[in-house]
Amino acid sequence: LFGQRQYALIPAGCHSNFTGCATDSKKYFAYSSTLAIYIFSLEDCQLQHIISGCEKAITSFDFSPFDSNQLVFSSMDQVCSVWDISRDVALHSLKFEATPLMTEWCPLDPNLIAICSDDSVLR
Repeated sequence: LFGQRQYALIPAGCHSNFTGCATDSKKYFAYSSTLAIYIFSLEDCQLQHIISGCEKAITSFDFSPFDSNQLVFSSMDQVCSVWDISRDVALHSLKFEATPLMTEWCPLDPNLIAICSDDSVLR
């Protein structure tokens, strides 16, 4: 196998139960493995940021429709966080009694995020 060149690096730990592995905004697209979110530039497809630190699997993520630098994500840790990509910091983080399975930013209000959890409650 000498002379072969690696063209891509695929993050390890992708899980089949999360079907929304990629999403996009005006500046970025992202891919989620089990414990990290890899954020790439739309302009040149280069890896820009890695969000990690969850102890259990990431269940969902969504870019803000109002600010390309903000991303909300949830995990099996029972945590939902809003992340500022440009500053590489969590802006808000909430701990739930149930596991948040899906997060989605409201397309009409930048201050509203829908969170659906495994106890069948929409927050």
